[in-house]
Amino acid sequence: MSIYKVTAFVCFVILFKLTHEKCADDDKGCVQTKTHGMISADCYNGNFRKIPQCLRSDVEILDLSFNRIRKITKDEIGKYKRVKILYLSDNLLTNLDDSTFEDLGDLITLDLSLNAIVQPPPTLFRLPSLKRLYLSQNQNINIIDMIEQAKPISSPLELLDVSFDELKTLPDLGLLPYLLLYNISGNHLLNLKVSDIAGVCNLKVLANANFSASFQNPCDCWNFQQWLRNRDVEFTQIPCQITQENCPYNISQEDLKTFNDCKSRQEVDRKATLFVIGISAAAVIAVLALVIIGYIIYRRKRNRKFLRKKQSNILLDEKKETAGFL
Repeated sequence: MSIYKVTAFVCFVILFKLTHEKCADDDKGCVQTKTHGMISADCYNGNFRKIPQCLRSDVEILDLSFNRIRKITKDEIGKYKRVKILYLSDNLLTNLDDSTFEDLGDLITLDLSLNAIVQPPPTLFRLPSLKRLYLSQNQNINIIDMIEQAKPISSPLELLDVSFDELKTLPDLGLLPYLLLYNISGNHLLNLKVSDIAGVCNLKVLANANFSASFQNPCDCWNFQQWLRNRDVEFTQIPCQITQENCPYNISQEDLKTFNDCKSRQEVDRKATLFVIGISAAAVIAVLALVIIGYIIYRRKRNRKFLRKKQSNILLDEKKETAGFL
């Protein structure tokens, strides 16, 4: 073996050893296994100060809760592009770059609760698969400006948790036709109004425990709750300063238009989804048809070849018989 090959081999062994040891140090606090058929890494309370880099790159569930992570970079979390569920609650996060999570196209659940995040990245509301977003107990969070920058929200959110964030007003969410659960518990709002939820046209639960609100008009207290009841939304009753008998139910045309626009968007999205499904189904059918046609042509050619060969054999046998007779 040449000196060059020996040197290269030694360098490879040393590099492998160093890399392996580094990985062992980085992920010693993580248990990697399978959960509900998905590859998961449980790094809960592992005393991590940054995102570990030596986990499986195809991890789908990553629990980094209760650590000491202060900052997350796009490159660190971007290594795990296939992650679907990401728990980052109870860390030391304060600021996140706008591009931090933009490569996580498969992300369905993101938990950023129990941090000190001031300005969450607006790109959170543009992630194509994000359905559940937890932002609770970030007491200095500027969610109002973040959502204004993010609108129109394109993520298919089904759950949004902004509980115990010391909010004084709710953010204008725009149109969110898929939001089913909106958690505003633990906040004390200065001016709650129907327009805060008019664009959430399929809401099923408005979680509002340990919650208080004031209204610009005392009758708005009853109008807000009647709006929810008319749409079968579960919520905890809000005490009003005036009796309901003195407040005729009155909803502005603007709020009704917002609600109807939300329903219309849902219908447009439904038709678009059906169109994509139809195109995909047509493509599959076309491919199957081509395969079947190709197979039929192949069978016909093979049968013709077999028939010609059989006829040739018959003619050859007849010639042999004739030659033998002569």
